[in-house]
Amino acid sequence: SDAVVVVDPFSTGAMVAAYANNYGVPVICVYSAKLEALKEVENLVPQGLELHFDHVIGQESDDAEEAVAQTLAKIGSLPLNVIAVLAGAETGVGMADKLSDALSVRTNGADSTEPRRNKYLMGEKVRAAGVRAVAQRECGSWEDVVSFLEESGLEAHEPYRIICKPTESAGSDGVTLCKSREDVEAAFKKLNKSTNQLGMW
Repeated sequence: SDAVVVVDPFSTGAMVAAYANNYGVPVICVYSAKLEALKEVENLVPQGLELHFDHVIGQESDDAEEAVAQTLAKIGSLPLNVIAVLAGAETGVGMADKLSDALSVRTNGADSTEPRRNKYLMGEKVRAAGVRAVAQRECGSWEDVVSFLEESGLEAHEPYRIICKPTESAGSDGVTLCKSREDVEAAFKKLNKSTNQLGMW
């Protein structure tokens, strides 16, 4: 029978899995990494939501490509025809893209994973398409930040408004409106190399 794969069924992905259950569609739960690496998102499953998975595929390898290959082999051994692969949380986007590519179902494509996850690359894709995009720079040090602020001329605008945000997270996690250079420095130092709500940094 036909089945749906949901990668990291947390947050809205848990709702998707529940809806599939309600329609009688078998759901294959795939975890994109070892469970200990996903502990930050486990609590995003809506309270009171009952989930049933026909099959659960976990990960034994820390190597992303090996994990994909092992997952595909396990899916292939099931007596089910996969008709869709869905990312159930931001953490599952990369795995979902690779699985959907390999299974020849509707896909965003693994080639576009990074620009859809990384906010800096996303903005540059928008700019490359000829659409108006914000002035931005991906910074790895406070010196990078100062260089960008001075070269961009953004601090000359009134009122002072600079946004600091992590390149990869979800929702408004870590997004900070800064009204002075001191605010920018505090926000950058808080975000730089820190772990976000998805357990990424």
